[in-house]
Order: sequence, then C-alpha cells, then structure tokens
Amino acid sequence: LICLGLYDVNVANNDIPSLARDAEVYPRLQLSALLIRLRDLLLQWPANSTLERVARIADAILRSDAFTTTPTQILNGVEILLNRAQDWQEHCAREFSLEDQLAPLRTFVTSGRKRE
Repeated sequence: LICLGLYDVNVANNDIPSLARDAEVYPRLQLSALLIRLRDLLLQWPANSTLERVARIADAILRSDAFTTTPTQILNGVEILLNRAQDWQEHCAREFSLEDQLAPLRTFVTSGRKRE
C-alpha cells in the first residue's frame, strides 16, 4: 500500500500505526503543499536563493526512494528543510510566510523524534 501512496489507518483512533508509514506518506502531502507555495513565491522572486534552496530540499525528500530511505533519514531531511526555511521566515513579510506549510512538518518531526 505504501508504494501506491496509500496507508492503513486505525479506524478506532484515526492514527497512522507506524513511523515508517508516517515518514513515507504524511510528509509527502505536506511537502507537496510547500512546493506549491514555493512555486507561487518564486514567480514573484525568481532568483531568490533561499526559496530555491528550500524547494530543492523539499523536492529531494519527495524523490527519495521509499525502499532505501529510512524514516530517520526522512526526519533528518525535513529538519534540514525547516532550518533552511527559517531563513526565509525571519525576513519575509507576513503575507509571504511559509508558516501554514511548515507547521505540520514541525509537528511531524516532533512526533517522529518522540517515537524513535
């Protein structure tokens, strides 16, 4: 199911049962949303190196091989992305913030680290 982008959800508590499934499915949705927002911002600032760097990291995580990338590697990648995105967040106006896309990724990393 993971290969198809699907996962089992425990209906009783609506929880994803393992970090491996979280790391392979959940961030992909959030990273895709982040890439869409980054695309919109890059249309306004096409040569912004910070936005380009964050987009490259998000794309690399999305393109990672589900069979050879460990959940810890994905968590590490998302942490690096969050650190790079912080550069943008510190200098951008509120209307150009990535906060709505970054908050779920922070939550993902926090819960993933607690499970390790």
